[in-house]
Amino acid sequence: MAEVTTSCFSRVALLMILYILHQPCVAESTLIFNVLSFGAKPNGVIDSTQAFLDVWTAACASSDSTTIRVPKGRYLLRNAMVFKGDNCKSTDITFRIDGTLIASSDYRILGQANNWLSFEGVTGVSIIRGALDAKGTSLWACKLAGSTDCPNGGATGTQNGLRIKSGASPSNGFVQGVQFLDVVMFNVQNPIVIDKNYCPHNINCPAQVSGVKVSHVVYRNIQGTSATAVAIKFDCSATNPCSWIRLENVSLTSRNQEIQSHCANANGKIVGTVQPNGCL
Repeated sequence: MAEVTTSCFSRVALLMILYILHQPCVAESTLIFNVLSFGAKPNGVIDSTQAFLDVWTAACASSDSTTIRVPKGRYLLRNAMVFKGDNCKSTDITFRIDGTLIASSDYRILGQANNWLSFEGVTGVSIIRGALDAKGTSLWACKLAGSTDCPNGGATGTQNGLRIKSGASPSNGFVQGVQFLDVVMFNVQNPIVIDKNYCPHNINCPAQVSGVKVSHVVYRNIQGTSATAVAIKFDCSATNPCSWIRLENVSLTSRNQEIQSHCANANGKIVGTVQPNGCL
């Protein structure tokens, strides 16, 4: 079910009352979809995957601005999910997450998936607040023990590790308040990267700069091995530099080469030991 919230701005000056009474009131409406109304359970036990897909479909079907509200609680999303924007009528969808989205504790379910939660072909999507718990403890315990039964998924031998990317084109979007905590990576290319000049295969790249603003990003307790010489890379634009980036207790090494960090138009703070030496 959807609620409609409206706002109408008017002046209160006494001399304007008669004028206002004769003017049409233009309301800005936002449809609000609550995941609980679509069957989601905030107990962290019952799978809410289908409920989240259904609420996304409902939001996409509207041409109005929409907000998907996730109240407080723990929501089990057992399977990998893709939120597709191909058939979306709305170009203004907000995910407001006041709870925690959790993955299955059985790492084998997501072990073979490329992503747990992903958005494809979307326009005008904002994600506000929220926490993600991918339940990686058991997977990393398996890998650190050297077991051959661990799945090949996860951050092992992947092309990218902790990545934020945006194309070099005008935008009013932003990425802020992101935290990467307690992550282990093995033989990963580009373990830590912010790329605001992303251009697939470097073909037909726009001669512009990214308008996306990236700020307040935290990397804390990150460890593992890098498959590339540049293990930490912040490639931002001079027009919209990356700001308030925090590296805290980061240890990335390589068995085969000397690794380094690279920063362009990025500023922030280094706390504790950071290897390779941070460039902020």
